[in-house]
Amino acid sequence: MLEKSVVFSPQKSEKHDVSNMDKYLRQKENDMSIQKLYHGCSAANVDSVMNDIQVSARGFFMTPDINIAKQYGSRVVCFEVGDFECHIGTINKGNGVEADMDSGIEYVIRSDRHLNTFYKSLEDVYEV
Repeated sequence: MLEKSVVFSPQKSEKHDVSNMDKYLRQKENDMSIQKLYHGCSAANVDSVMNDIQVSARGFFMTPDINIAKQYGSRVVCFEVGDFECHIGTINKGNGVEADMDSGIEYVIRSDRHLNTFYKSLEDVYEV
């Protein structure tokens, strides 16, 4: 995955600062499409999910479908995030290929590198 980066370097004049900031914001908006990914969890760990993601041996799972996330816990956390490195695949519920295709897509953070790129792209996190 290619990383996109935009560097904002303000000029000395206030007029240039505003102009450069506008260009920077437009470029950032064009470079990054924000998506909403959901994670279902228990009430006991909702705060840790929102504040400090712990990647287990299996990974940290999210889905773009809020209804699927609701199947995995009584509380649902939404992450608004741009492009990041992760594993993307179908959700495996163990009921065969058709059931996997019907169940949706999963985004899995499996490594520290995945987690770092996720946090760099994270725009917002909140409970829904």
